[in-house]
Amino acid sequence: MHNNAMGQIMSRMREEAMITRDESMIGPIAAFIGARLQYPCPEVNGQGNPWTSTIRVDQHKEKFWGVVVYCNLADPDLVREKWVWIRENKEQMGKLPRRVTGKLGKLDADYSADEPSDAFKARCLFHDAMHYRECYLDMIALQPHLRGAICMRADHGELLLDQFSELEERVKDKPEYLESFCRKYHIEDPVKAMEFLHSVYEPTTKQRYGFED
Repeated sequence: MHNNAMGQIMSRMREEAMITRDESMIGPIAAFIGARLQYPCPEVNGQGNPWTSTIRVDQHKEKFWGVVVYCNLADPDLVREKWVWIRENKEQMGKLPRRVTGKLGKLDADYSADEPSDAFKARCLFHDAMHYRECYLDMIALQPHLRGAICMRADHGELLLDQFSELEERVKDKPEYLESFCRKYHIEDPVKAMEFLHSVYEPTTKQRYGFED
């Protein structure tokens, strides 16, 4: 009886994940997403900016036919490393295109402090959230029939809906979601938390390239 019940549960999970002959791709998809979330950007691609993000990936794997990528946006150690890198390469940054340096940080900011400023941390978090959404949606575009498996166990599933309006509807149905967003993104004001998520879904050109400030 126990084995039969477990078999039914596993079968249902397979159906929910929408996996058939492609289930062997789940592990590689997790690896591709995990690698792209934070990788050393080649100098040519980054035009002198080696920072893809400040996302730390702790593990990627397939779990019950779902993509799993355990990660931390705006990881404190990586944010600090980026802060120091900017301080030590500020002269080089001044020679780069504004659309490249915008994602790094403000050129006229003071980077002399040992610890990153709150504004810098917030900037890293925002660009990491956009990058996270882009990495997942690009993979979904490549494997649309595996969308369920790609998104079902995402750490930040709230960033992966098609439209921001869908997220708004979920928050209306379950207000507790908004409380979790405030904690996750370190934003005390619920209104500002939703504004943050709205900007991730629909960034202006200035926001996307770091021109907003």
